[in-house]
Amino acid sequence: MPKFWEKSLLDLKKSDKILASVINKFPNDILKKNNDPFVTLVHSIIGQQISVSAAISIKNKFRNISNMDPLIILSLSDNKLRECGISYRKIQYIKNVSKEFINGSFNFMKYEDYSDEELKLKLIGIKGVGNWTADMFLINFLN
Repeated sequence: MPKFWEKSLLDLKKSDKILASVINKFPNDILKKNNDPFVTLVHSIIGQQISVSAAISIKNKFRNISNMDPLIILSLSDNKLRECGISYRKIQYIKNVSKEFINGSFNFMKYEDYSDEELKLKLIGIKGVGNWTADMFLINFLN
């Protein structure tokens, strides 16, 4: 459990009664960090503008055919990826991210060397990654 977790929960409960009821309903659930920057970023793209349940379903199908490997992803046809439920536009974004992780000069595993703002600027430089996706990356990878 992250060091900040208990204090954050108390602050959230105090500031929002509806959120307090959700937190009380799921007392053992915590935000879990994903240790793989590629997977985190792809999951954030998949989750753009769709429900959580739809995103989970798509992520599971996608993981089964791609093993979350950028080389495998680039080798798959758009139609094969589309069978997972991913839109053609998101397929292009995921392929852009895959290319960046294979060929890019930026090492996402050295994230400690950069401020959040520097990381966001690098992420937003990848076509298909906007502010929301970059923020989701920061929340889910760096928490």
